[in-house]
Amino acid sequence: MNNTVPTEDKKQQQVDQFQQGLTMDAKVRYLLVDATGLIQTAIEKHELSTQSATLCAEGVLASILMSSQIKGEERLTVQLESTSPTCRMLCDINSEGGVRVKWIPANLEEQSNHNLTGVLVTIKHNRERELYRGVTEINDESITSALAHHLNQSSQIDCLLRTSIHFKQGRLDKAIGILLEKYPESDENPSATKEEFLSDYDSLRTMGESDFHLQISKNTMCGHPLFSLESKDLHWFCSCSDERIDTMLMSIGKEELLVILEEMQAIETRCEYCNTLYHRDHSDVERLFPTA
Repeated sequence: MNNTVPTEDKKQQQVDQFQQGLTMDAKVRYLLVDATGLIQTAIEKHELSTQSATLCAEGVLASILMSSQIKGEERLTVQLESTSPTCRMLCDINSEGGVRVKWIPANLEEQSNHNLTGVLVTIKHNRERELYRGVTEINDESITSALAHHLNQSSQIDCLLRTSIHFKQGRLDKAIGILLEKYPESDENPSATKEEFLSDYDSLRTMGESDFHLQISKNTMCGHPLFSLESKDLHWFCSCSDERIDTMLMSIGKEELLVILEEMQAIETRCEYCNTLYHRDHSDVERLFPTA
């Protein structure tokens, strides 16, 4: 990963990336994501407490790791619904590396762990239709643990998953995730047995945070080099705009808008993703519906 780290002498802009490649003599595929900058953007836009920010970061990392197959006009929407603690995430990802996220509530009480109970719903879709829907149960466990169980069971491919989220002086310092997938055993392609895969990579589960970060920075994992085949920058995106707001208001109709203005004096619409507030008054409504 080619991320820059701010220092006291020179501050550079965080570069978030999603990288795909091979390791272990092409017997294992890896997906590696650093989304520190865009998750910090989400934290700031939604004014999240540390507990909410930590869970949101884990949810976003998991979502991006599940988005490797989207292309063209396709998007991946991931919905998290948790009953304990009560919280909700909506994460939307496009094929160009654009990510936007909504998290509620902004302030969750601190707890001893980051376990949840609920479901993670994954929806792959394009402008015309839904292409795929999958449901992952979360049973008093972390999002990372639940996703790892789901991938091992649903794909029938041995996988290992690790995320790392670290705060420094109240600000997100690291949000990194890696997914390792063993290729199915085959006579035609390089492959490893389940025993070989676990023997070489099982330490991923237990290695310390500093060791994990060091290996990522050196493009290695558990002693094996990471050979990147494809990477793309990640960035925050939101499709809201003045034009979209005006189109939505026009669909309501002038008479109804005037009734709202009479009661509220102004029409205010807030984007659920980026938290931008759009304000419209009488002159704006008249502009939308000019007299013929």
